[in-house]
Amino acid sequence: MAKTITTAPLCVVGQMADEASTPLELNTSSPEDSCCPTCRRANRSRQVIAPPHLHALTSLRAIAMAHPAFGDLGLIMPSDPSDALTRWEYWCTPTNAWTFATTGGNGVHYSLVETEGSVSEQSPVVMTVPMCDSPNHIVGADLREFLALGLPYGWFGLEQMAYSSSWWEDHADWEREGPMSPERRAVIAELQERLGLVGWEDVPDRLLHLSVLSEGLRAEG
Repeated sequence: MAKTITTAPLCVVGQMADEASTPLELNTSSPEDSCCPTCRRANRSRQVIAPPHLHALTSLRAIAMAHPAFGDLGLIMPSDPSDALTRWEYWCTPTNAWTFATTGGNGVHYSLVETEGSVSEQSPVVMTVPMCDSPNHIVGADLREFLALGLPYGWFGLEQMAYSSSWWEDHADWEREGPMSPERRAVIAELQERLGLVGWEDVPDRLLHLSVLSEGLRAEG
């Protein structure tokens, strides 16, 4: 039976979570509904919706399609624009979230969460990590904030936050050991300029605020 999951109020840029007034709901299927209890995930659905006119998503897709190396940064997007927002049905994917990208590893995917019944420029981004016991993590109050999170190192390694509280410090160590290639850095610079992205000043602190959305999850049978 599907579960309705309600989080604490949405934390938006520049506000603490308790200052917002609209609760964010994530609706998920229970693990028992999975087609594969061992790996606890279902097949991806082919449900799609016609993408609304979202400037940030449109710009992101344009850059991704123009640069084949973009997927190496951890945001692999479907080439067909009609599949820009697709319903994935892993056991833990919120049923009111529409996936726009995957990292290409372990089923990790990024989705826009419906607010007031539809996706919009204000839709928060949820990262779903199917192999983790705590699979859903809010990684941006909107798409632009999420994209800004990946400016230093890309988006592939973000799934580590689901497993380790020190993931950001570890991530920074990986970058120092193997700096990002000039080609990847140029792609990120183009994305930053086109969307006017501003890097996060304090990543652990900001994620701590956003984590209220994950820690506040409660299942209603």
